[in-house]
Parts: sequence; C-alpha cells; structure tokens
Amino acid sequence: MPLNSSAPPGVATPSRPARLGLILAILATASFVAVLDPYITNVGLSYVGRGVHESSLSDLGRVLSAYAITYAAYLLLGPGLPDRDAAKAAWRLDP
Repeated sequence: MPLNSSAPPGVATPSRPARLGLILAILATASFVAVLDPYITNVGLSYVGRGVHESSLSDLGRVLSAYAITYAAYLLLGPGLPDRDAAKAAWRLDP
C-alpha cells in the first residue's frame, strides 16, 4: 500500500483502486435498491388496494403512479437540499 504524504509516518492509507472499488460497490447497491423499490411496491399493490378499499385496477395504477412520481422527485431533489442548507450555514457568521 502506498503511503500518503499527509499521513503520519508509518501509517498506511488505502490504495486508490481499492477505494474506487468500494465506492463503485456502494453506488451499485444504492442503484439496485432504488430500482427494486418500485417493483416491490408493484408486488404489494393488492395489499395497498385492500388498505385504501379500491377495487378498480386503474385506481390502483394511479396510486402506484403517484408513488413512483413522488419517489422519483425525492431521488432527484433530495440530495441537493442538505448541500444547499450547508452552504447557507457556511456563509453565516453567527452560529
């Protein structure tokens, strides 16, 4: 393992390819879960129909579409919100 110049002497840091592999594995897992969630919701659609007392398939399709749109909006907009708030806090002088 190569030594990083900013690390104290004698302390080894992980190599760059190992870190990139870990990052890739985390991103692949997160993508898999994000894609799997609507499929799980689709499988449970009959239970959702019983819960909201809907018998029409088109009404249940609307419930699933509303969930998918909301889920997609959170996936797109969610990560940027903490960054925006953190940037505001960084420029404030009073804590």
